[in-house]
Amino acid sequence: MDDGSKLQPTARFRWLNLARCTVASVVTVLAVVVIARAVVVLLRPEKLRLSVAGGRVSINRMAAMKPLPRVNMSFVLRAFNPSGRASVEYTGLTVTLRAIDGDAASPATAAAIIAQFPFPDVPVAQQMAHEAVARVSLAAAEDVPLRYVKALFDGGSISAAIQVDGFLTTRMEIDGRISRSDGGAATTFYCLPVTVAVGDGDDDESTSSRDTWCLDKSDVPAFVG
Repeated sequence: MDDGSKLQPTARFRWLNLARCTVASVVTVLAVVVIARAVVVLLRPEKLRLSVAGGRVSINRMAAMKPLPRVNMSFVLRAFNPSGRASVEYTGLTVTLRAIDGDAASPATAAAIIAQFPFPDVPVAQQMAHEAVARVSLAAAEDVPLRYVKALFDGGSISAAIQVDGFLTTRMEIDGRISRSDGGAATTFYCLPVTVAVGDGDDDESTSSRDTWCLDKSDVPAFVG
């Protein structure tokens, strides 16, 4: 009896230690899972908010159609980063100006191209706004189809969509170090409708008209096809 009674406390302590180790392991696993999920949330690319100032692309007045003129156009792209924890960079940008001819049912990817050109990078700090200005000089016929050049020369306007393609990268500082998301996610925005017309650049209606908001491609599947 004495030998059995001496063994019982030892076995009890062993089971108690095993239970403690099991609980500690579970807590460690849970902590790792929580940290991993927190890192994923922190590094998730933020939704950037874009708009076209005044919903307008301005074309400088063209003196004559012969010889073929240069088509000088400009517009302002406004960006806002709603995130309070990460800065956002939208880089490697290409702008495609597409004529939608009032037919919003047709996919933007199939709409005729008016012009295509590179656009400056858009870096936006946490909860900050940024304005990027496009000023391009394009060759009539070569860069802009003549039917659009003639319509603008005659004082007409074109209903269009602005397609912006680039890479969206989130940058965050953790413990004094800069962390990036996975090298930048390919992201396309569609801004529509916008009006392409002859104007006076910075002095035209873009200062008083409402902005045209841009939607992520994933938000407008019916339109972009």
